[in-house]
Amino acid sequence: MRVEARADGTQVWTTKEEDGTSWFLYSSGQLHRLQPVSDPKLPGAAKSLRGKVIAWRPGRRAVAVGPDGRTIWKLFRKNRLPSAVLRHRLALEGCMGAKHWRVPRILSVDERRARVQFERIDGAEIGVKRNESHKWKPVGAGLREFQAGVRTADLHHHDRRLELDTVSQLHQRYAQLFERRLSSVDRLLERLEGWVQPTTTSPPVAVHRDLHDGQFLAKENGHWVLDFDQLCAGEAELDLANLTAHFVLRDMQAENCDHAEGAEACSLSLISGYEIPNSNSAHQALRFYQAATFVRLALLYQFRPKWRHLFNPLIQRAVASVDELRHA
Repeated sequence: MRVEARADGTQVWTTKEEDGTSWFLYSSGQLHRLQPVSDPKLPGAAKSLRGKVIAWRPGRRAVAVGPDGRTIWKLFRKNRLPSAVLRHRLALEGCMGAKHWRVPRILSVDERRARVQFERIDGAEIGVKRNESHKWKPVGAGLREFQAGVRTADLHHHDRRLELDTVSQLHQRYAQLFERRLSSVDRLLERLEGWVQPTTTSPPVAVHRDLHDGQFLAKENGHWVLDFDQLCAGEAELDLANLTAHFVLRDMQAENCDHAEGAEACSLSLISGYEIPNSNSAHQALRFYQAATFVRLALLYQFRPKWRHLFNPLIQRAVASVDELRHA
């Protein structure tokens, strides 16, 4: 089960069973079952969410398999549709002709129902395993191509201040739900405040901003990258930090030795393909965003009972990243 604590004090509970996924709203001591097709804020819900729902954040967005089984529908609130379409089209344009990354095509845009139809990509996820680490090298090379190819003039800028604000807001929601703050998180956020201003300023590049291992599907013709809903402009190291931090998380979640201890090998392969500059500023940016990601993940997984035990290991990794900032 996972719990999403919302700014208005309500919670969305998501449970997965053998017969499918169920959603509930917890508000004022009452638990109400939610149905995707009845989402009043997604105009396309009634027509698009009767089949296989892949993901749903009530009142915000949803992803479902199209009725033909060969397409994917993404649903948005009406006011969010234009920016979502723009971001995906910028990513698609930027990766056109790129050697390593592929982006699913938009097949249609339904403005009335605020939904976008994409081609469905049947590829294999790339494992975070030592014996598959070589597969991440072209992903790193593709990230470099993506940053160079996507135009950023129409994208909002995401910086270190906004990154810390995102983590702080998540901590505030945790405090509202559990009626206590986490001193280890407060200490880390205070330490990271000292690194909010970059030591050097470089032109912003395209940033996916939700880059984790689940966003990639491998096929013979390249690596397909999904979900550009948070595309923005920012520091080049942000996506690299986010992805490598998720590699560490996968190691922590591993339940057998075949999947364990792959983070270091996969990270080295990714960074090798990306060819990160050998400069203090690049490595400081990498450590800053890694630390922020580890804190964010530690908080997020506090809302998932199965993984609450990962809080301290993730916080320890955040502390190590902050310590390394001084020596980058």
